[in-house]
Amino acid sequence: METADNVYFAELIDELNNELSIYKELLSIAGKKTDILIKGNVKVLSEITGIEQDLVLKLGRIEARRFDIVKQIASFYKKDVSDVNASFFESILPPEELARFTRVFHELKNVLAELEHKNNTNEKLIKRALDYIKFSLEVITEAGKETSVYDARGKNSGEGALRLIDKKA
Repeated sequence: METADNVYFAELIDELNNELSIYKELLSIAGKKTDILIKGNVKVLSEITGIEQDLVLKLGRIEARRFDIVKQIASFYKKDVSDVNASFFESILPPEELARFTRVFHELKNVLAELEHKNNTNEKLIKRALDYIKFSLEVITEAGKETSVYDARGKNSGEGALRLIDKKA
């Protein structure tokens, strides 16, 4: 017989599976992003970032539904929402449901750990690229600064040094 708590648990596991699916997609994108950052392909990076944003928005909607389900479970068991966690589920779920929950829970944790690692790598690549751009701009702007050029008698000849960027333009 299907009880309210069984329905909630089934819905919760469905939402966790939906989250897992999106996080796996984000992990795949993070791997592609690493290659794109290394190659410096800005156009593809922009496209992939748009896809990433759409997935994060979907994830937000799924997360909201998951939280609503957790609130319903908390209400059903007369618990505070903060007490409805993995340990709580381990204490109340029958073995078959617990196995499904545990599988999804651990897979989700593993995917999130991998995603965090990939994102940290990508963050470092982006920081290096920005540092290089900053350095390049400094070199170019320093080369464009006017310096006095002196003639053989030590007088300012009135000529400017080589400029790569005309600041008047």
